[in-house]
Amino acid sequence: MKKIYLIAIFSVLFGIKGFGQIWLSGITTNPTAPSTCDNVTAIITGTLQCGNSTITVDSIQYSGNRIKVFLNEFTPGICLPIILPFSQPVSIGYLPFGNDTIEALLYKNGVYTENLFHYVTVTNAGNNFSQNQNICAGDSAFIAGKWRKNSGNYVDTIAGISCDTFITTQLTVGGFFNDSNKVNICAGDSVYLGDRWRSTPGIYADTFQIGSGCDSIVLTNLRVGISKIQNRNLTICQGQGVFAGGKFTDVPGNYTDTFLTYLGCDSIINTSLSVNKKDTTSQDPIICQGETFFAGGQNRTSSGTYYDYLTNKNSCDSLVVTNLTVNPSYLRNIFDTLCQGDSILFGGKYVFSGGLFDDTLNTIFGCDSVQRLLVTVLEDTTTKVDTSVCKNDSLRVNGQLVFTSGEYHEFYVANNGCDSIVSFNVSVDPSDSTFVDTTLFQGDSLFVGGAFQQNAGVYFDKFFNVFGCDSTIKTTITIEIPQGLFETAGRGFVALFPNPNNGFFNLNAEKQISKLQIFDVMGREIKTILPFPQNGQIKIKQPGIYYLTISFDDGTFENKEVFVVD
Repeated sequence: MKKIYLIAIFSVLFGIKGFGQIWLSGITTNPTAPSTCDNVTAIITGTLQCGNSTITVDSIQYSGNRIKVFLNEFTPGICLPIILPFSQPVSIGYLPFGNDTIEALLYKNGVYTENLFHYVTVTNAGNNFSQNQNICAGDSAFIAGKWRKNSGNYVDTIAGISCDTFITTQLTVGGFFNDSNKVNICAGDSVYLGDRWRSTPGIYADTFQIGSGCDSIVLTNLRVGISKIQNRNLTICQGQGVFAGGKFTDVPGNYTDTFLTYLGCDSIINTSLSVNKKDTTSQDPIICQGETFFAGGQNRTSSGTYYDYLTNKNSCDSLVVTNLTVNPSYLRNIFDTLCQGDSILFGGKYVFSGGLFDDTLNTIFGCDSVQRLLVTVLEDTTTKVDTSVCKNDSLRVNGQLVFTSGEYHEFYVANNGCDSIVSFNVSVDPSDSTFVDTTLFQGDSLFVGGAFQQNAGVYFDKFFNVFGCDSTIKTTITIEIPQGLFETAGRGFVALFPNPNNGFFNLNAEKQISKLQIFDVMGREIKTILPFPQNGQIKIKQPGIYYLTISFDDGTFENKEVFVVD
């Protein structure tokens, strides 16, 4: 336990690598690019865990192109806390040809820690020999570990102590049975096939004997192509092009082009070329401003150069170039007003009505110069006014006093400078005088003459009538002293007395009263007695004016006024 603590302390103080650290740093070979003839040494580098550790090579394992080197680091019980690098050479020996892998596996005190790979390409620098071998088709030869029937190069490897021996055999197989071949000829040509000259298509067999004494049969597929001649007549427009004579051209003439068909035979195209000319014309029209001229596919109103492309009789483009000049026209607008009955001198003529009037002149370019007059006629304003005047009053119209009904006129100058007429239709409204004669019972009053009157006399009240004129009411009051109220109701005698009084009335009738009703001045019913005796008493406590309605059995009734004095 003390040793473990001491190692842990040393590890902390001196920075010794802990668990999980990488100890192996690299692998190199000597020579760096070995061949199969080189005795290879691998140099493995890394870092010791302890300064007093030792590295040993435990074993080397070979497996084809992969070599494993097993290293073991022996660390003593007390680890010297010094990090030291190590470089361990390992004799590998002769490496096999190809891409080899050297793997270093590190153990610490017999416990696997980590591994590292190094990849090296080993070239073949052994003994090389070459030989040729011929066989006939159908035979075989044992080369490169198996029986071979096809021509080619084959390599046999004989392993040596230090270097391998490589024998390269070039195998040739003669007498190719049913070998096929394709031959193309043109019509009229021939080729020697199948022991004779052939000019028709077909498959032909030829048998040969090669130098090895083997038969070789060649099957030839003969194809006969046809040479074609095509004549064409072309017509184009100037500026267009057509491929003839090996190039694009627009020059008329005869041209010949020779091509090869898919079998290599001639295909001849004879071209007779005609070229139609284009037409180009120009025009220089002149118009005035406000007019239009058709150019460039639409109506134009401004100066410029415009192009129209048409088709002539030869179906070729025809270009029309239009150089359009637009000369200015002038228009001057004049605005004026005119009163009814007046006139304006314009363009040598008098204008009496409203509207548009033109005075046209010619400019130096021959275009119109127009003065346009817009005339607005202002109407004379006539205003009608209905008014009235009270009888014996007057109204001032056009500087005069008017006392009677009729139509009168005043003349002004309006804001537009034209005449303005105001027509007054005057009517005379009457003043009213009313005479009223009335009788009051003693103690009653009537509002006349601006106050409540209780005395007999003549009183005057002045008002405005519906026309706004003075209205006089003359009221003559007569005072009577009532002794009671006696009425003949057509069906008998009824007496109501005294009237007025302090609220107790006596009512006598010649026959039975079926119903008695009392209403206030607002028409509200305040008392109903059903039935009422022929001779009875009515009590009304509230001072005021009341109405009495009496109904009899036969349906007739009488209305009576009842006066109550407080």
